[in-house]
Formats: sequence, C-alpha cells, structure tokens
Amino acid sequence: MKSKNRREKIPIHIINLNHRIDRRSNIRKEFSKRSQFDIHFIEPVSNGNAKVSLWYTILFLVKSALDSGKDYIIICEDDHQFTKDYSFDVFINSLDEAARLKADVLLGGASSINSVFQVSDRLLWVESFTGLQFTVLFNQIFSIVLEAKFESNDCADIKLSKLSEKIFLIFPFISVQKDFGYSDVTELNNNERRVESLFLDSKRAIDYVLDLQNFYGFIDTVDNNIQTFDYLLTVHVINYNNRSHKSNPIVGQFIEKSEFDVVYYNLLDEKRYENSIWLNIKEAIQSAIDQDEDIVIICDVDHIFTCFYRKEVLIQNILEAHLQGCDILCGGIGNEFSHALPVTKNRYWINQFITTNFFVVYKKIFQRIIETPFDNMKTYRESISHITANKMVIFPFISESSSPKIAENPSEKEDVSAWKRFQKVGQAARNYLNLI
Repeated sequence: MKSKNRREKIPIHIINLNHRIDRRSNIRKEFSKRSQFDIHFIEPVSNGNAKVSLWYTILFLVKSALDSGKDYIIICEDDHQFTKDYSFDVFINSLDEAARLKADVLLGGASSINSVFQVSDRLLWVESFTGLQFTVLFNQIFSIVLEAKFESNDCADIKLSKLSEKIFLIFPFISVQKDFGYSDVTELNNNERRVESLFLDSKRAIDYVLDLQNFYGFIDTVDNNIQTFDYLLTVHVINYNNRSHKSNPIVGQFIEKSEFDVVYYNLLDEKRYENSIWLNIKEAIQSAIDQDEDIVIICDVDHIFTCFYRKEVLIQNILEAHLQGCDILCGGIGNEFSHALPVTKNRYWINQFITTNFFVVYKKIFQRIIETPFDNMKTYRESISHITANKMVIFPFISESSSPKIAENPSEKEDVSAWKRFQKVGQAARNYLNLI
C-alpha cells in the first residue's frame, strides 16, 4: 500500500437510499466529529432485488477504484455505528497491518463469523462472515470481485467470503450496525433488537475461540517420543441394519488391520432407531468401564477408511489429543460445524458435529454419557456432540461414509465443502501464524 499523508482525508463511500433520511442523519452524526474521513453518499444501483442492488453498487465502487488506481476502497452502509473501541489510530494501524499481510478484505465488525484465529494484537483471520457495514476492499481483490458470478439469491458478504482466503477482522469491533428496526437486504433483521444480539453473539463466539487459541496454541506434536505400534484398539461397531456380520461390508474395513479388535452390536429396538443406538453406545461404554479401558471407539456400520488412514496417525492423534484434554476425537465430520481451530498440523478443535462415522470417547466422560438420558429431539450424534465442548477431529479425515460411495481421492468428491473449509483454515494458520 502506498504511503499516505495522514493529514489527507480518507474517502468513505456510504451506500444510502435518498429517502432513508433517518439513516442518512445517523451516518452524518457518526462521522461529524471524525474529520479524518471524507464521506461520499452513493445511491444504490437500481434493481428490484435489494441483494443484487447492493452487489451492483459494490461493483460500481470497485470498478471506479480500479480505474483510479486506488490501493483500497472503504465501503460503509448507512446503518454503521462506531463502537467505544474505535479510534483513528486503531483503524489506521489495522489498515496498515492488513496491507502488510496482503489482505483482500478488512472488516470493522461482523454480525456472524466462522472459524477465526488471532494474528496480531488487533487483527483476526476470518474464514467467513456476515455484516458489511464498514468494509475495506484492497486492490488485489478488485478484479476477482468484478469477474465473480452473482446469483439473485446470493448475499454480498457471503460471496466475498467465498472469493477470498485473506479476510481480516478488527477486534474488538470498531463498527456495528445500528438497529433501525428494518433492513432492505436481510428480512430477519426487521425484528427489533435482532441486529444488536447478532453482534453480541458474534463477539462472545470470538472471545470463546480466542480463549481456546491461547489454551491450545499450535504445536507440531505433543510428544515425539510417543510409541504408536503396540496398541490393540477395541472398536464397537453399531450394526444398525442388523445384517449378518459376515455379509456386512464393514467387516472388510478391518480384515487387514490387526490393530483393531472389533465388537458388533445389533439394535436393541429397531422401531426406536436413534434411541436404540444411544443404548448401544452406553453398552459399549459400560463394557469399557468394566474392563478399566481408557477409551471407547464407536464406529457406524457405513464407516469406510479414507486413503489418509494410517495406524500410526490414529494412535498418535488419540494419545496427543488426550494430553490436550480432548473428550471426543472424530475421524471425520460433515459440514455442520461453525468453528474449526488448528491445534496441531493434522488435528482441529471443532465446536460441534452432527455427522461422524468413527469417533473416540475418552474415559473422563464415560460416566457422563452413561448418566445422560437420550433426547428424542436430537440424533445420537448430536447428543454425543452436546456432551462436551472438548471435541477434535483428525484432518485429513481418516473416516468417511460408504453411502454414498466416496471417490478414492476426497478432493474429487462432488461435496467437498467440509474438506475445503478445513483446508482453508489450515492453510491460513500456516500462512499467518508462521507455521511450517
């Protein structure tokens, strides 16, 4: 980014419909005592769809900035409101830091986020976000934005999240949305005080993940001296289709894997499917308690090992995750999580899972599961996920579902969203946390 004369005012492009007088008055007030900015009101590009109108307006501003050779452009919506944590020094230092990191996007605040981690005193890397009320777009994303395909049901903030792997957020927030009780773009935000609660929930989520980042750190390995070759792992397979063990395809997954001792469970009550699986899991855990075992491995009958499975990888992760205080370790999950945080090169903390076919339960929560009644409003996987916040997943995944059949290389699968998200987060951690 070119050096700037700090006495030169910074242009701010404010998107505002002329008839939104209340919003225009609000935004003028926000900038009235902030003489460092030169505000410009922009009438949105006319379109019957408010989401498309916002995107076209962004395109207009980006094209103008590109043609003018600008290093960046600041786009502000008319419901933007500075927080108590705002100062010009905080903003300008964050702007310079984001430019140094070759950012595409810098956010003053966000109403929701997925997967964040801290990269400097005031900047967080963000996987995806919502909330465009105060947004800096840098010149390296200009052409990408202009060439992007935007559908009528797309949203500008979500689209930007998909277009970039270099999005940063100033935290604590310097910007939130003022609640006017109505929204041109997001219908749900027409509910009174919803906007305020969204930003508060977003802040709480960030605080929680940053606490975990400080707790776990990022390590190459917990203990290089861990021996991984002499373990026999008991695997409890929930055979919920009640097929004969000999004719069940799951048997083939373990035939040549001498590290496993496989125990099969048929459903106790086929009519109460989820509840019966929960009872099977309790039975497996009770068996582990009786035999004084340290872990239980639960496996669905449609589990299949991926090409990334190695005995050493599984055992190393089981032992290391235990040392990090993990309660549940998954071999793979679906795309239902909101936050993933790298804790080693191939293991991530996750906030939740709904889909998993192979998971390890640690001894310290055995009794908690035994004492937990089944919740008929949840699946058994959801019930397991809700038991504890200390959940991790091995990545690349070592377990997938055999139905539908997966490709030999997971990157070739039609649905690779979970894989892509973990890859995105992991690559960012390597880039911005100086990880090898």
